[in-house]
Amino acid sequence: DTMVIDHDIKMTHLWLWNIEKKDEKRLTEGNFTVSDPQWSPDGTRITYTIRPTPRADDGALSDVWMLTIAGGEKKKLASGAGASDNARWSPDGQWIAYTGSTDRDPGPSTAYLYLLPAAGGTPKQLTAKFDLSVGTPVWTRDGKMIYFSTNVREAIEVFSADVATGAVKQLSHENAGLNIAEISADGKTIVGTLSLRRGPAEIYASNPDFSKWGLLSLHNRWLEDYVLGDTEVVKWKSKDGTEIEGLLTKPAGYEAGHRVPLLLNPHGGPTGASINNFNGTVQVLAANGFAVLQPNFRGSTGKGLAFAQANKNTWGKGDYEDCMSGVDMLIANGLADPARLGAFGWSYGGYMTFWILTQTDRFKAVSPGAGLTNIYSMYSQTDIHRYLNWFYTDKAPWENQDLYWDRSPMKYVNNVKTPTMIMHGQVDTRVPIAQAQEFYQALVELKVPVEFVVYPRENHGFTEPRHQMDRVRRYVRFFAKYLNAPVVTEPAGQ
Repeated sequence: DTMVIDHDIKMTHLWLWNIEKKDEKRLTEGNFTVSDPQWSPDGTRITYTIRPTPRADDGALSDVWMLTIAGGEKKKLASGAGASDNARWSPDGQWIAYTGSTDRDPGPSTAYLYLLPAAGGTPKQLTAKFDLSVGTPVWTRDGKMIYFSTNVREAIEVFSADVATGAVKQLSHENAGLNIAEISADGKTIVGTLSLRRGPAEIYASNPDFSKWGLLSLHNRWLEDYVLGDTEVVKWKSKDGTEIEGLLTKPAGYEAGHRVPLLLNPHGGPTGASINNFNGTVQVLAANGFAVLQPNFRGSTGKGLAFAQANKNTWGKGDYEDCMSGVDMLIANGLADPARLGAFGWSYGGYMTFWILTQTDRFKAVSPGAGLTNIYSMYSQTDIHRYLNWFYTDKAPWENQDLYWDRSPMKYVNNVKTPTMIMHGQVDTRVPIAQAQEFYQALVELKVPVEFVVYPRENHGFTEPRHQMDRVRRYVRFFAKYLNAPVVTEPAGQ
């Protein structure tokens, strides 16, 4: 079938379905897409979010609207230059809380919490002095507080905002992945999901101040039969003195004083963070005797807006030094064996590992996944042009050719000597497979040891369990081969 790019985009619209009469009514029309409908408590109105298109690049171009069911009137709730999203009604229906930014900048930004009278009026910014992005608002039953989850350093924690004063308070301190979903009708119990270091996410219940909580589900109790690697937060100074944090997972059964093979694992994004929760890939590698360092380099979230924007115009510079100085720290403290270093990453982590290949030969093996290699061509191939543009002086590559090419691993591919295993989804729309193909062909012609593993049907994030498992098993065999480590989790001879 033929496709005309940027034409015939499929939009989502708001419909009403009468359960008793079994009939439908379309509520919205227009050249936009609708998401996140929320009923008012009295059932007379609906708030919803609209964007120009469902494309990823339009994610920051959101506005909250409200529709009155009886007459069909529609009105935009928040005015101004910023985007708005995640509208939630107060229990009495008098107020609407939502998240929003102060502009529509496509780069890293702070999502603030706003409060607006449902009858109309001027929005009130509740979290103006809070330098982290607010998650979806969850009202307390008395309407006096709003709870939300957010990324703070290497964790996701629950906070509250006082509706009257705007005072923000951190409620949970689990240093893990804690998300709030709902508050019980009597206001005494909070439920959500919690992912600790030793198991995937479970459902928890807590009292309102998080002084007492417990798990309601234990779907992964079988993991208690296995020795897992211990994970801890580590800190170090980068080359320019910037304090960097990250997660260090030691090999399962690690004995202090022994040097072990180390794998560097930069996260994707780059606007994101490695969170101190269960990571199956890392634990399989730890079971095979590897330590894994996941640095939250400059450009990561969880440390405020200035840190999240600290990699503008400088990909592969400060963030690269943040990663290298973390490796240096673990060598200096006696944990990492400097002769057995490896690196792997996905998406921006793939970019960083491609970049590492061109900048140093200290690693014995490197595996980039879904990574960018030619930022100039990537700009026109990707589905997030606006986001990429922000990191390169807010200009397209034909307006700033030197910077785009200078930050591209392909520019320095002649430097590569390290054995490489490239992985990529065949139908990746975020980082199209041509990015990997360029680098692979260069390494073939340069006679650098290289494998190129392509996963059919997979986009940027893998969804097929067999492919997810295959990727982890390939990591184990690849790094065991080049870092001289025994394979523990694979059957003999495989």
